Amino acid sequence: MKIGSMNFTALKPLTSGMGQTNANTAAGKAKAGDMIGDFSEALKKAVNDLSALEENSGKKVNSLVTGKLENVHDIMIAMEKSKIGLNMAIEVRNKLLEGYKEVMRMQV
Repeated sequence: MKIGSMNFTALKPLTSGMGQTNANTAAGKAKAGDMIGDFSEALKKAVNDLSALEENSGKKVNSLVTGKLENVHDIMIAMEKSKIGLNMAIEVRNKLLEGYKEVMRMQV
C-alpha cells in the first residue's frame, strides 16, 4: 500500500523572502510588493489544494456508496488527508488572526 504525501509547498514563498527586504530602498519596496503578490498566489493555491482534497474525498465516498469502489483503505486515506488539510487551514487562519490582533495592540 502506498500513501501519497500532502503538498504544502504553497506556503514556501511566504518564508523565502523574509528578512531580506529593506523598506527604505526602492528595491526593498518592489520586493515587498512582490511578496504581497506571492502571498495572495500562495493563499489561492493552498485553498485550491484543500478544495481538491475535499472533492477527491467526496468522489471516493460516492464511489463506495454506489459500489464502484471496494477498497475502504483508499477512502479512509483520502478522508484523513482532507481532514488534516482542513485542520491545517484552520490553524494557519488562527495564527494569522493572532498576529493581526498583536499588531493592532501595538502602540505607535
